[in-house]
Amino acid sequence: MGLIAAPLGGFLAARYGEKKWLQVVLSLSYISLAVALFVPNTSLFIVLYLLNGFFNFLGMAANSSIMASLSPSRQRGLGYALFFLPGSIMGAVAPIVAAFIAEVYGLTSIFYASIVIFFIGLAVLRFGVKLPN
Repeated sequence: MGLIAAPLGGFLAARYGEKKWLQVVLSLSYISLAVALFVPNTSLFIVLYLLNGFFNFLGMAANSSIMASLSPSRQRGLGYALFFLPGSIMGAVAPIVAAFIAEVYGLTSIFYASIVIFFIGLAVLRFGVKLPN
């Protein structure tokens, strides 16, 4: 999926604007994940979950472009290091938090919590990220 989606996403991000494109594909990604939770068919769940990943790949170029434009050119390496740091930290912490949520509230609660967090992040992108002209 990434072989097709990543270059296509880069082309479309350049055409429509990185922030706008990223908002669109992340919205589609999160909506497909949310809908996947409510379908009774396992095959349809798998298709929607893969679609979620496809939309995430479509946003990779826009995400990197935004990161580059927000980092000072002389400190771009530090900018990317800090960009990947939260994901690395959460990669270590998230399984523990998810296991706790699953044990206390049930397995599907993890998905609901994730979707809420995703949409909060989308709102931060929409209203909190100001790109230089």
